[in-house]
Amino acid sequence: GEFFGGLADYLEIDRRYVVMVPGNHDINRTACQTARLMAVEKGEPFNIPYFPKFELYKEFFDDFYKDATFPEGVVPYRFTEDSLFVNFLFPKEKVAFLGLNSCIDESELDPHYGNITVDQLKRATDELKTEDPNGRFFRVAMMHHNFVRSSDNDNENLKDADDLKPLLQNSNIRLILHGHQHFPRDEVTGKGDRLIHVLATGSA
Repeated sequence: GEFFGGLADYLEIDRRYVVMVPGNHDINRTACQTARLMAVEKGEPFNIPYFPKFELYKEFFDDFYKDATFPEGVVPYRFTEDSLFVNFLFPKEKVAFLGLNSCIDESELDPHYGNITVDQLKRATDELKTEDPNGRFFRVAMMHHNFVRSSDNDNENLKDADDLKPLLQNSNIRLILHGHQHFPRDEVTGKGDRLIHVLATGSA
């Protein structure tokens, strides 16, 4: 938090202009195992994504944005068990970032991979429709894992990218940003007039 806060202060920008999504290193795998064992102990059903694994990320998220200043009409950012995605809206700039969570299945168990689920993406795009019903915002989707498969190692990639692509195209997403891999890439997904540019950043 100190690094990102210091960066925002150095750039003299409000913290609401910093947008983020959780990655595989933001998952607490000990909490994953504990939640699983506690469910067994209590005889309760165990369902993913079991929020305890995100609690330290939520603590960081809430602490970072507590001093952000939101203009009238912009809802403060919330990362909760009921909403594992965050839409970052900038009405003045006419830009919307869909902060998607690609760690839904991430846990202490193998195999490791990214996935978002169509349900999460649909909830995010439906929420965006209420904020931008006429589609005037430049729309950017963010996630941690590779959207375009560029590794034979499954834990690098987004497992359900092909399932998400039609909804991303129909929702007029113009750009996808992701990290995870250790080198930058500039790719394109989709076809015809539904092309979406995909930019990956290398690890710092």
